[in-house]
Amino acid sequence: MTAFAVRAEVPAGVPDGKLVGRGRYSVLGLSIFDASLYAPNGRYDPQKPFALRLDYLKSFNARYIVDHSIAEIRKQGFSDKVKLEEWRQQMSAIFPDIRSGAYIAGVRNADGYAQFIHNGRAIGAIRDTQFTRLFFDIWLGSRTSSKALRAKLLGDA
Repeated sequence: MTAFAVRAEVPAGVPDGKLVGRGRYSVLGLSIFDASLYAPNGRYDPQKPFALRLDYLKSFNARYIVDHSIAEIRKQGFSDKVKLEEWRQQMSAIFPDIRSGAYIAGVRNADGYAQFIHNGRAIGAIRDTQFTRLFFDIWLGSRTSSKALRAKLLGDA
């Protein structure tokens, strides 16, 4: 049995979506969110549709989520200030404040764009394949700052 709640709902937009893996993200002993990765037939391919669902265990304001996302994209080595500011503005228009118990799911659709869902409701999309790759690489890429969570999401742990 895992230390966190099992989430059965597969976000829309992932045909034949099945759980690939899940894990809890914690910082300094504080549990922040439970993450679940879904992909067609449970086989993750970064070039095909998939969904990453974050079930928050703490409350955060939208600005923190956006700032943290930009910082993590920078840590991957991306430094185009114009693009980062464009993405910051787009995320700021999409992401709401998050309360403990809420979730956000990011879906990489068949066109390579990122669509976002908050508690079952579509809240926006960013139609930029470069953003999509870098955004999801925050958790799923080889340069992630949370290698243990990545391993669990990809089913390696």
